[in-house]
Amino acid sequence: FRLSETYLYQAEPPLECPISAFGGIADPRVRPPYLDAWREQTTAAFRRTMMPGDHFFLSSAEPQLLAALSRELDAD
Repeated sequence: FRLSETYLYQAEPPLECPISAFGGIADPRVRPPYLDAWREQTTAAFRRTMMPGDHFFLSSAEPQLLAALSRELDAD
């Protein structure tokens, strides 16, 4: 958690690759607008996908997340 407490964003040109952002529907801290902010970091496609679960949806929604990641990788 130390990294998140000391990180200081430095603006740089957007990436030229697609970005896919994933979040938990019930996450009280990382809401859709925070995920949507990643859109500014690319000149290519951006997709936001909300998964069932909270901040730890990586564990609770693992099958759905892996399926969504597979679709994202196949799409690009």
